Amino acid sequence: YTEKYCFQAFTDYLIIFYTCLPMTLYITYEILHLFIGHQIESDNLMLFDGQKAKVRRTSVIEELGQVDFVFSDKTGTLTANEMRFASCC
Repeated sequence: YTEKYCFQAFTDYLIIFYTCLPMTLYITYEILHLFIGHQIESDNLMLFDGQKAKVRRTSVIEELGQVDFVFSDKTGTLTANEMRFASCC
């Protein structure tokens, strides 16, 4: 095989698999989301009033990572995530 033939074969494979690779990665990414969602639903430590966590969307994993602040009062109960401007000086 000549060097030109090997380069041509390599570029042909790149062009052919260029369209398949993003689709494969997307499918793998969604399967990973389903797996992690199943892990959340089957976790026995994630209970509230005797009910387990329920995953309704596959994007819940990214949303859980975006939580910055949890507001609570002195007793530790959660409050509404609503901040109001009271007064100025």
